[in-house]
Amino acid sequence: MFEKKWGVNRLLDITKVDKWHLYKLDYMVQTVNAIKSVGALDKVDRDLTLRANCEGFSDLYIATLLSTPEHESCAHRNSLSVTPFVKRIDTLAAEYLARTNYLSPSPALPPPRLLL
Repeated sequence: MFEKKWGVNRLLDITKVDKWHLYKLDYMVQTVNAIKSVGALDKVDRDLTLRANCEGFSDLYIATLLSTPEHESCAHRNSLSVTPFVKRIDTLAAEYLARTNYLSPSPALPPPRLLL
């Protein structure tokens, strides 16, 4: 899938891992290939940055893929208005608030503009 260019069905036959997980992994591999194919950080557009951040790619990982310093990757992400945000998720789904919540980092989009 990554270096051997195996498909999901080939990996399913070998590993017996659920297809859902393999498709998620395949999508991440496609994102890595898309980032590498643009070649330079300034050519990474907002959609690709958002896609990578939604999949959990850090600024450091994106910078490593493009052989640039992490601070430049961070500055580029900020210039595209893709900022990190931590969401609190109640994992109990009960009638009362959970004492321990799951904190999930995710990219946050700027607030939508109201067009009147």
